[in-house]
Amino acid sequence: MRYLFIAIYKKAAIWFSIMMIPYCVFSSFLEEYPSLIFIVRVILAVAIAIIAIGGMMSYLFPYIETPRQTLKKKGVIRTLYLNSDKIIVQLYCWYLVLYITFSLEYKSILYNLPMLFFIGLFWGYKITMKTNKCTLIEINRKKQEHSKKQKSDKG
Repeated sequence: MRYLFIAIYKKAAIWFSIMMIPYCVFSSFLEEYPSLIFIVRVILAVAIAIIAIGGMMSYLFPYIETPRQTLKKKGVIRTLYLNSDKIIVQLYCWYLVLYITFSLEYKSILYNLPMLFFIGLFWGYKITMKTNKCTLIEINRKKQEHSKKQKSDKG
């Protein structure tokens, strides 16, 4: 059972957070439909329970790993993954140009949300790339120290 909760948690946490964004944006508009609000809150409550239980179990049982799929030779996911640097930067830049050119912040508050999303995506991407670079530098430094140590031990 814990394998199931951890697998669902790892796959569903992103999707549940994506579901939360429209709820937060349109919650004031949904006040006219109390039954719809109730249904959405039940779905979000189930999501929160799954995230809480799965997160707790993945912390308690760190040895449980969900199988990862390798990238296919050709496909949309592989193309998006390999071109993510171009895609993220282009989306951010183009939306920023549109946002500033048409003064979208004055039209509606809903135009601010994609801007915040793209800023977060852009910063997250940049931070991830910096972290990966520092991690690779550190790994290479440790490998060099280890190989120097082995050579000095042999010699």
